[in-house]
Amino acid sequence: MSAYFAGVDGGGTSTKAVVIDKFGTILGRGKSGPSNANDIGAKAAADAVLSAVSEAMKQASNISKDALLQGVFCGIGGGLNRGAELQAILQSSLTEHLAVGSDAENLIFAGLGLEDGIVLISGTGSSCFAQAGGRVYQAGGWGWLFDGGCGFEIARTAIERVFEARDGRALDCPILHKCIFEALGGEPWELLSEIYGENPRKYIASAAPAVFRAADLGSAEAELIIEKNADYLINLVSAAAKAAGLGSGTKVILSGGVAGEPRIKNRLESLRQLGFIPETLTISPELGAALKAKALFGGRT
Repeated sequence: MSAYFAGVDGGGTSTKAVVIDKFGTILGRGKSGPSNANDIGAKAAADAVLSAVSEAMKQASNISKDALLQGVFCGIGGGLNRGAELQAILQSSLTEHLAVGSDAENLIFAGLGLEDGIVLISGTGSSCFAQAGGRVYQAGGWGWLFDGGCGFEIARTAIERVFEARDGRALDCPILHKCIFEALGGEPWELLSEIYGENPRKYIASAAPAVFRAADLGSAEAELIIEKNADYLINLVSAAAKAAGLGSGTKVILSGGVAGEPRIKNRLESLRQLGFIPETLTISPELGAALKAKALFGGRT
């Protein structure tokens, strides 16, 4: 009898699912709307998961309509503190062989599987996870008010620098100012209602690409902001490695849009001087979730 496994990666924007066979081959993919249970509640999040998995199963043309999933892992936003609710709903609809966790777990398994190592995540937010001896140690990832080394903090610091120049508390930064103006669609001091609006995290972080553009155009201020945030990420890796007892030769998987920016990525190459081996994540988070489902419910990967 054929064995099939599903993995789900979900957050505040979208939910992605894949179905694989016992060899790890992707048979189908599905996508639906947001599934962060903290934002939309457990029922709506579960509906998004079911929709994505259903689409993935339908796309897998070589699976019979009555085929059953041997295991499912759902790594989604809010999966830690709303996991019990989500699991109860999803088990009744998919399979009892189902586990719910955080979206970070997808990345950890995608990057490391069951091996020791570190996963560094830098996108809108940032976090770092070290896996050693079957345990996971976290550094950072405490939310947008507190995390550095991410799109939000890069943009926030740049906007702050523009305010400082306007007040006369710092020298003018014309290149950075122009790029921020273009990204926001106006002067920051005229857009305070948007900055402090319904979703300040998303609005402010949307200006992060402008900071990298400013650096490319020769802005020393933008370059300094980027370097400072890259160094924050390096410190995260060092802290996570220390907590987990990992030393020289440890693999560090880089994930997220900011981690992939050339200026950040180049700065992170200095991890090699500390004995780490930085590598870019090559497996999608949803595939990482499916492989974790296979490891949990159908043999180890």
